[in-house]
Amino acid sequence: MSERTTWTMPLSYDKPPLTLNQRGHWAKTDAHRKALRAWAKVAARRIGVPTGLGHITTRLHYRAPDRRRRDEDNLIATAKPLWDGLVDAGIVPDDTSEYMTKLMPKIHPPSPDGPALWLTITIGAPP
Repeated sequence: MSERTTWTMPLSYDKPPLTLNQRGHWAKTDAHRKALRAWAKVAARRIGVPTGLGHITTRLHYRAPDRRRRDEDNLIATAKPLWDGLVDAGIVPDDTSEYMTKLMPKIHPPSPDGPALWLTITIGAPP
């Protein structure tokens, strides 16, 4: 059985910068997408995620500031450029299901630590 290793990449946002419900000019969201993608490329290398992996599993996590109801699928707009950045970093060759399992984003209840956003990357496919 292969060993599964997981890395956590904390993002410097208190809330998701992009959601599927956003309305606005494309140029504003495009700047966020580009920044997230570039950041993920650098951050993955900085935290030591190896390159050339055969398969990874990723999940975006959000610890909300309050208990209001939120839809996990709205976070996919933030996750997509992060996944692209992992490909740019050479972690896997592509973000297709052959190389990357993308778990539905998870929204965690509030905590005294405040809101937070992070991405987990695990070597291998889920069991």
